[in-house]
Amino acid sequence: MKVTLFLSLVIFSNLSYANGSSIIELPTPEFKAAINVINGKCITCHAVWEYYSSADFVNAGYVVAKSPEQSSIYYRNSNAKVGPGPRNMPSSGFPQLNDSELNDMLVWINSL
Repeated sequence: MKVTLFLSLVIFSNLSYANGSSIIELPTPEFKAAINVINGKCITCHAVWEYYSSADFVNAGYVVAKSPEQSSIYYRNSNAKVGPGPRNMPSSGFPQLNDSELNDMLVWINSL
């Protein structure tokens, strides 16, 4: 009983609800890669993003599915290749996203 309860808690602690809905969203490999970038390069200023699910980024308007050129979380990055800009993130003094990290963001957005 204790083992089953423990495993249930572990499983459910890794799930997130999108904006209070009853649908459980499991993180995809693409989102896991992107959230690692976000946690490493964006959380200093955008702390609340640490708790966002993929759906939360979409619902908040930071991501437009399959459209990095319309997703401010992508096009605001200083090394972004598409989108209107401004390209001023991360702020000066903070490490910029490298090509691999930008690609992780791009792959996630295009996977939605």
